[in-house]
Amino acid sequence: MSEFYQETTPTCHKPGLCIECGAPIVAGEQYHRGKGFQEDEWFSVAWCNDCHALRERMTEEGYNMEEVYFGDLVANYRSEYAHEFVGPLP
Repeated sequence: MSEFYQETTPTCHKPGLCIECGAPIVAGEQYHRGKGFQEDEWFSVAWCNDCHALRERMTEEGYNMEEVYFGDLVANYRSEYAHEFVGPLP
């Protein structure tokens, strides 16, 4: 569990990739960013709107998202939610 964690929904200024599905996050597009401090290290991750929607759906269904590490969503939960996953698959 993070000692400090903050989520924001900024507008992209510098193109990047979604940590979950690898989809491009393009300039001008809103995306989701999480920043925090855990195990004596700062971290910052970005994910696309489709992966955010999947994380929200999993939360509604009772998943403890603190146990789903960033970058593991598609690899470990894609088959269970394949009918809802709309982003590009790796």
